[in-house]
Amino acid sequence: MKQLVQESTSGVFILTDVPSPVLRPGSVLIQVTHSLVSTGTERGRVQSSTPSFAAHVEKLQRKLVKAQRIIEEGGAPALVEKLRRRFGIPTERTLSPTGYSATGRVIAVAPDVYGISPGDHVACAGVGYANHAEIVCVPQNLCARVPEGVNLEDAAFGTVGAIALHGIRQADCRLGDTIAVIGLGLIGLLAVQIARAAGCQVIGIDVRQERCDRAIELGADAAFVRDVPDLAQRVQSFAPHGADCVVICAATNSNDPIELAGNLCRERGTVVALGAIGLQVPREIYYRKELQLLQSRSYGPGRYDPAYEEYGNDYPIGYVRWTEQRNIAAFLDLIRKRSVKASGLVTHRFPFERAPEAYELLAKDSSVLAILLEYAAQPSAVRPRAIHFTKPMDGVLTIGIIGTGSFARSVLIPAILKHDGVSIYAVASANGLSAKAVAEKYQIPMIASDTGQVVQNSATRAIVIATRHDTHADLVISAIEAGKPVFVEKPLAITCEQLDQIEQAYLEDNAPSVMVGFNRRFAPLVQKIREFFSQVNEPKFILYRVNAGFIAREHWLQQTTIGGGRLVGEACHFVDLICYLIGQPVGGIDAQMMNDVGRYAGDNFVISLRFADGSLGNLIYVANGNSQLPKEYIEMHSGGCTGVLDDFTRLSLHSGQKTQVIKSKRDKGHSAEIAAWLDCLRHGTREPNPFVESVATMRAVFAAQTILRQKE
Repeated sequence: MKQLVQESTSGVFILTDVPSPVLRPGSVLIQVTHSLVSTGTERGRVQSSTPSFAAHVEKLQRKLVKAQRIIEEGGAPALVEKLRRRFGIPTERTLSPTGYSATGRVIAVAPDVYGISPGDHVACAGVGYANHAEIVCVPQNLCARVPEGVNLEDAAFGTVGAIALHGIRQADCRLGDTIAVIGLGLIGLLAVQIARAAGCQVIGIDVRQERCDRAIELGADAAFVRDVPDLAQRVQSFAPHGADCVVICAATNSNDPIELAGNLCRERGTVVALGAIGLQVPREIYYRKELQLLQSRSYGPGRYDPAYEEYGNDYPIGYVRWTEQRNIAAFLDLIRKRSVKASGLVTHRFPFERAPEAYELLAKDSSVLAILLEYAAQPSAVRPRAIHFTKPMDGVLTIGIIGTGSFARSVLIPAILKHDGVSIYAVASANGLSAKAVAEKYQIPMIASDTGQVVQNSATRAIVIATRHDTHADLVISAIEAGKPVFVEKPLAITCEQLDQIEQAYLEDNAPSVMVGFNRRFAPLVQKIREFFSQVNEPKFILYRVNAGFIAREHWLQQTTIGGGRLVGEACHFVDLICYLIGQPVGGIDAQMMNDVGRYAGDNFVISLRFADGSLGNLIYVANGNSQLPKEYIEMHSGGCTGVLDDFTRLSLHSGQKTQVIKSKRDKGHSAEIAAWLDCLRHGTREPNPFVESVATMRAVFAAQTILRQKE
């Protein structure tokens, strides 16, 4: 299918071929008929520019001490990478989706979706969901059915209409109130109509006379150009005591709108900042009038909440009357009642095939109000498909990659491709865009959005899984059933039940190898410390401190059904390394968790491991430590010997009166791990990181998780 994307390094908007999206749980697959180019938000993308790299370096000179440490540990390339990531400078070409307000016909719905059926017309919302694309997959809470009597051109305004509607709701305007709307662009003109429909007297203000005239046509009682000298007096002629509420829909870095709003508002009135404006609030006027200043967050409650938007958890209507979805539906109902005219605001229309021209127009014509993209009719049934560029090469080990996130792009794929006789034949990602960028960079012959087309493809001999944690188990099992050796990033599973299912599939006759990405086992300094203690015949003691850093509760890793939480999703790495260094089965487990003090999500804990030979291992995992402290620190003691590994850059080995210090660039074993896996594929041997040990690690982690839950 075709999709409009923005190329990261040049900022150019292009129409490109990508695989159609797959239907995900809790989502709706939609054939788009119209999508809206919002002139406010999307003009910002067109006009934005990245400051020069030299300017970033100059600004960072104040942090030379930290920069020097980065260079010492990882060399100059590590500093360059750090700077680029810090300032958002693309390190490689990426393709970003565009658009967030669209409408179309439902092709398919997931089994857990209710209230929407194939054949329905829906308005849909969301950056990364309601894209400028022929087919989109949108979570159910970001879709609203289009009522009878509402045409699809109007329905394409559902998202921006919800933004305007939520701003008016924040104003809490009542019948007969006077509402002043500053900024009469697309959302401002919609806000004018919504406020009028609520029975309010509406005054519009804009820097353009033609926008003021348009507001009058759409029902405003008055509209004034900003620079008229007696603006406050003119507003007072309609509202002698001042406006009850001022809704700011302007988009400017200037502080003028917030100052003007204070002057126009009556005592104890309300100012709602809906647009992106300067917010240096003039204390004198706001204090003297005791004004209330409110922010309006996008389309309404649910915005930026993954539990609502991504995972389909609706807010009970008795507690949250107007959510994103309900705001979209309410706006569509205003159109049905002819209280709001939406498509009449369209100043330009483009067939989707000419969509890049719409963004060129945005860049050079500031008078554009709304642009509608119109899509040609598509087949009624659209299957997810792959795009093939070339056939696989003969005589090479061909790999299929599922998941093209930053770790796969920056670590796994380069580590695979540096080996002779190995190629990546296919990459798959949920939306197809990141897969396409990766395929273009590395000249990979096939991209897909359907993981099955990678796993089942006869051209792929082995599979690498680098997706979100909740998908690992199903993908591993599907690879096993297809007879494909598989490398899966940690964790192997996020529940005991998933682990049991994987183990059962692995134990079938002729099952292929399964290797889990516990890379720290392969780190050069880990190999040295293990060798150092190999001749010591006493039980060992390990202290492993991980300064993991804070992650917000809303992060996907913290969601137990998605990321598994940090204990399962990340700490499994460190439990595995303790088990590897001890080299004995775990005989007992205990765990303690620090009080969360309302901030952490169970991210500060201690896991104590007892081993069959009497060895002990303590993992101290903290999210409340100082960010300047290196992340990982290991002490290992046994038989009068001590090894100290400091963040994989410095190893000190103490034996008797002798101390050996080994310094290295930080190497956590990723390259050696991939090399070992590829070697086992070439020779048809079992995984170098034994599957049985990976299962034992996960069972230890799940046992610790159970103990912590019982102690809550």
